[in-house]
Amino acid sequence: MNYFDDINFLQAARVKSCRDGKPGNSHDFWGIGLMLGNGCVKAFHPDRGEKIFKMPFLYLIRPELQVKKAWGTVNGAERDNRWFIMQGPRAQRMVSALESLPETDADGHIHLKSYHELIRLHEKMLYLFQRNIPSKAYRLAVCLEEFAGAVYDALDVSKRDSPVFRYVARTAEKIASDPGTAYDLQELAREQRISCDHFRRCFQQYAGMPIHEFLLEKRLALAQILLLSTCDSIKEISERCGFPRQAEFARFIKRRTGATPSELRKQPPLDF
Repeated sequence: MNYFDDINFLQAARVKSCRDGKPGNSHDFWGIGLMLGNGCVKAFHPDRGEKIFKMPFLYLIRPELQVKKAWGTVNGAERDNRWFIMQGPRAQRMVSALESLPETDADGHIHLKSYHELIRLHEKMLYLFQRNIPSKAYRLAVCLEEFAGAVYDALDVSKRDSPVFRYVARTAEKIASDPGTAYDLQELAREQRISCDHFRRCFQQYAGMPIHEFLLEKRLALAQILLLSTCDSIKEISERCGFPRQAEFARFIKRRTGATPSELRKQPPLDF
């Protein structure tokens, strides 16, 4: 028996919106969602009325809790709603375990201070689900296990709520927004007056991966967006992604995706 046979169905999705949503239909899915944004979002349920929630938070999807529930906007605040729904015994056990945590409120919400690793894993799940990836069902299930572990890591905020980790968070956001820049690890550590080794360890605890790998993943994501959504030359894209030499950029793309930059351009556009 396959280790993941107790997951019968797994689907990932994402919606960015600043408008009111429509009530959902009755279903028998379990799931986990990330509601990300800087403002508030409202949830309307016919039996419970309307409630306002401060973003960001993780929410749990249960068959009996999601019937005809709709998310709405508050003061035009944009929400980035990411979720995955699933069926099977493992899905039920996972959601039930999160529901029993002391951090979970009566609405099935968990407020998170660190969620970058959760975003990374959801993007990976979304990519696998949307593309015809060989053995994607198995790889989706592996991502699901990693996501569950990352939730527990994100709740361990006592040591993370410190000046060093706040600096690490700002650094991660800076890298994510501008991955094409060359970053000096020693200079980054010196700004916070800590050693390179300590900065490196804190960053890995925060992001779930070494800073070099984090930078490369962000460069890859930027390269895919530019290749699929712009008419810029491969040389221009290479430079924007932090690769002065086009040959190095081509090797990087080939190693990470199995395709050349030119071959990637022929694929359907990404839906972000």
